Amino acid sequence: ASGPRVQPLMGVEIRAYDKSEAGCARLQCGGISKNQYQCILDSCVPVNCAITDENGEATIDLPSGNYLIIAADESGTILPNPLGISAGELSCGGVKRRFLQHIQWQDR
Repeated sequence: ASGPRVQPLMGVEIRAYDKSEAGCARLQCGGISKNQYQCILDSCVPVNCAITDENGEATIDLPSGNYLIIAADESGTILPNPLGISAGELSCGGVKRRFLQHIQWQDR
């Protein structure tokens, strides 16, 4: 039988990208869906980055704006494909918590 394996994603780079209409993600890659994540990683400069800790958590300081968060593992050993989630609109002094989940199945 097989089942999901739950563990924090440690040492993964988390990158925040501008997802506004004038942002690189939309202009260079045509959108912000999961089909564009690799293009965004390859073509756009992130606003800020962070690395997940032993709990799989990271904090990114960002100016006010509208953001897409993408988790990437360039070696492909932790994440075979980039993961992303909308952070939505952030205002000065605001805090948002978002969760990126990657399900791996393993045989038992």
